Amino acid sequence: MFGMPPLFPVGVAMTFELAAYGAMTGLMLKLFPKKIGYIYLNLILSMVSGRLVSAAVQFIVAGLGHTGFSLAAFWSGTVVVAAPGIALQILLIPPLAIAFRRAGLSPDS
Repeated sequence: MFGMPPLFPVGVAMTFELAAYGAMTGLMLKLFPKKIGYIYLNLILSMVSGRLVSAAVQFIVAGLGHTGFSLAAFWSGTVVVAAPGIALQILLIPPLAIAFRRAGLSPDS
C-alpha cells in the first residue's frame, strides 16, 4: 500500500517466508507436546525455517535477474534489521498463545 517493502523481489520472498512460517508452525503443533516450553521451540524453529526459505527464494530471484545475493546481504536484511521484530515475537507470541489456550480459543486447547 505504501511501497514498503517493494513487491519485487522482497514481497515475493516474504510470501514464501510467511507460508513457511505457517506450515512449520502447524507441523510443530502436531508433532510437539502441548506444553509451554514447546511454544518457544515451535516459534524459533518456524522463524529459522521461514528465513531459510526466504533466503532460498531471494537467491533464486537474484539468479533469474542476474543480480548478486550474498550471505552478508541475507544476514543484514533478514537477521540484523529484523532483530527488533524477532525479539518482539519471542516476547509477545508465547504469552498470547498461552492466553488463547487458557481461554479455550486455540485449536490445540
